[in-house]
Formats: sequence, C-alpha cells, structure tokens
Amino acid sequence: MHDRAHVRRLSTAWLIALFLLAATAWAEEGRIPLFEPTVIDTPGSYVLTRDITGTFPVLDIVAAAENVEIDLNGFNISLAAASSSNVMRVSGLTRFVIRNGTIERPVGSSLIFGLFMENTKQVIIEDITFNTAWITGENVEAFLVRRNVWPLEDGVKFAELGSPTVPMTGSIEENMLANGNIIVQSAAGNSGVSARVVNNRITGGGFWGIYLSRQSGCVIEGNRVSDQDGTGISLSTVNDCLIVGNVVRNSGASGIYLSSSTGNRLLNNVSNENGGSMDPFLGSGIHLAASGRNYLEGNTTVGNLKAGIHLDINSSGNVYSRNMARVNAASPGGAGCTNPAITTCPAPYGTGSAAPDLCDNGIGNSTMCDNMMPGPPRS
Repeated sequence: MHDRAHVRRLSTAWLIALFLLAATAWAEEGRIPLFEPTVIDTPGSYVLTRDITGTFPVLDIVAAAENVEIDLNGFNISLAAASSSNVMRVSGLTRFVIRNGTIERPVGSSLIFGLFMENTKQVIIEDITFNTAWITGENVEAFLVRRNVWPLEDGVKFAELGSPTVPMTGSIEENMLANGNIIVQSAAGNSGVSARVVNNRITGGGFWGIYLSRQSGCVIEGNRVSDQDGTGISLSTVNDCLIVGNVVRNSGASGIYLSSSTGNRLLNNVSNENGGSMDPFLGSGIHLAASGRNYLEGNTTVGNLKAGIHLDINSSGNVYSRNMARVNAASPGGAGCTNPAITTCPAPYGTGSAAPDLCDNGIGNSTMCDNMMPGPPRS
C-alpha cells in the first residue's frame, strides 16, 4: 500500500511537472493557454490545452482584443447541451485567426451558428472540423476559409448587412462539406469584389451547393457539387466572373444557374443528370435567366431532366461555342425551345433543331456551327 501511494504521488508530481513545462513552453512562445470558457479581451496568440465545454458562448472574443490568433491544438470547443446559441462569438476585431481543432454543437441544436463573426476586418479559418456548426460572418471585410471539414451538415456563410465602406472579399477553398452550403452574399446596392470559391467538395442536402449574390470579378473554379436538394451552383447578379472546371451532378433543380448576370465566362464545366424539381422551368444542365453577354464554351451537359443548355426568353446577347449536350430529356415548361434561325451545318452536327439539348429562346444570342448536339445550333 505504501509503495502504491508513493507511485501515485510520483505520477501526480510528474503530471504537474509536465503541465508546468508545457505552460512554460507556451509562455516562451508568447502563447496564452486556454483551458476553460473565457472572454478574450486582450490581443495575443492563444492555445488550447484541453477540450473546453460550456454555455453560450464558450469563447467570446470582444473588440478590445483587436488582434487574436487561436490554435485549437487538436482539441474540441463545444456546447454542453443542444441550444440555439453560438459556440464562439467574435465581434469588432481587426484580425482574427483560428486553426487546427474541432468546433461542435450537439446534434439537435436549432439555428445555425457555430463560429459567429461580425464587424471584423480580416478572418482566417483553417484546418477545423465543424460538427453541425456553421461559419457565419456578417460584415467581415476579408476572409480566408481553407481546408475545413463539415462531416454532418451546415457550412459557410458570409453576408453584408448594410453598407460597409470596404466591399467584402475573400477566398473559400479546399473545404469538404456533407449536406452543406457555401454562401457569399453582398448587401443590396453593393458588389463584393473578387470572391473566390475554389476546389471545394460539397455533397448533398442543401438548397444550393454554392450560392453567390452581388459579386463582381469572382472565380468559381474546380468545385465538385453533387446531390443537392436544389441548385448545384446558383449565381445571382454576378458580373465579369469566371466559372470554370466545375463538376455538378444530380441536383434537384438546375446544375448551374445564373440570373441577372452579365459578362461572365462559363468554361469547361460538367453539369450532368440534374433535375427532379417540381418547377417546370428548372432541371437544366446550365440555365441562364435574364442574363446577357455571357460566354459559354466547352461545357458538357448530359442526361438532365430539362435542357442541356437553356437560355430563357429574357436572356440576350450571349455567345455559346464548342459545348456538348446529349440525352437531355425535355424542354423547360413554357419555354418552347423554338431555336429560331436554324442553320444547316456540316457533319457531324446534323440538321434540324437541337432542342431539348439546346433551348435558346432569347434574343440576339449567337454561335458558330461548333456545338456537339444532335442538331445544329443557332447562327
């Protein structure tokens, strides 16, 4: 018994010594240990030393902190019970960085917040697993969201509420989302600048896979989006953007949908086997609604419920070239897909109408005889 007690005392002493050594190392690095629910109101570099569980918010980073970096150090920050509250709240900072761990809300929690940020100039979020927890940014001026994982549901949303003096911009790249969404939405009257959504993997469950609104000069590239309840990639009032090399399949509505958008280039996208919506106009591979002067080249649309490419009656001045469409099922309801001014093209393009693979019901759209469809395109 005496020997056991002695061993226990030695073990405890060793643990205390190790903790003190770790704390000393963190102090030497200039990092401040976090080990319980905390209000952070001092600038600095922080590091978790254990899992932290608490009530709203577990970590609250306030404006006085100004510039904060947090290394989760492989640990977990979580709410103790299902609720509508945030796990973390960040407000009014100049710069906020967080990486390397897990942020978790219990299954069954209402609303969407996990990491909530507002009125912060710069945000960097890397290498975090979010369990049923959104990243939500309101009036965040610049953001980088990279290599994060959502294994269950939810996703990323950045939105302007009002009129910040500096338009919102940022990059969302190399994330993996199950049953989630990526949303970037500028306020009415504003236009975000150069937002990038690149090389993300999104599967299932969302009304959109990717949704951008009121953006200019954006890049949507190399994303893989599948099995969405609604549209795979939905872009509203986006101008002068590059939409390239995305693969969208098995969305409930259209694969790639642009509305009220101008001057964009859609290049080498694959949008196949989309559709299933009860809306008779949705379910095309690529659908332009009230959009003009866009350029479509090298896209592949196969096996969609509606048209392969659908340019609706209010879309004009678009150009489409070298696209391939096959076995798309039906013309969108009410569209007619009359494809006026059919041109007889040389082999292998055939003659006659290309509907429903191509549904050009707009005015002043144009192409050469170089689309690979059962019938020729418009001239």
